[in-house]
Amino acid sequence: MTRTFTRGSMVLLALALGLIACGGAVDDGSSANGGDPPSAASRDDGSRDEASSRPSTGAAAAPGVTCCPPDPKPSGSMYLGGAARDGKCSRTYDFWCSERWRIEKDALGCPVWRYDVRAPAPGENAQCQASTICTPGAYVFCRCPDASEATKLCNADGKSFGPCGPCG
Repeated sequence: MTRTFTRGSMVLLALALGLIACGGAVDDGSSANGGDPPSAASRDDGSRDEASSRPSTGAAAAPGVTCCPPDPKPSGSMYLGGAARDGKCSRTYDFWCSERWRIEKDALGCPVWRYDVRAPAPGENAQCQASTICTPGAYVFCRCPDASEATKLCNADGKSFGPCGPCG
């Protein structure tokens, strides 16, 4: 049996893999490759407004762990925070369909942005953006009220769509 993934499920998979890649601990002096942990995590691009206020992070991280500071507010390109991987903090992009952003602690005690991912609503594309531009006569995918996927026809005006269906 062949499994087909929708663009929405691929976006969710990419987000999950991005979150996993941001976690992890910095090697300590007792690690196989030796050396001391970096005194501060380094950013991969050096661009950040350090003068901006950071969210409250509460208790300290576990000993030997370097935490990446999270950006002060959610945006389309940001540092999520969390434990540094190999002493580096990476910028993460494109949080389609994300909601309920909050700062939590990761498994190593570092502050990290967490969020929930929702399914696109009827009339939204796979990135949860309103589908307002269309090619007259073209069909696009849509999400039915029962969460199944169907198609809808772009009307002759190029700005609106017919009903989503068949659903169910």
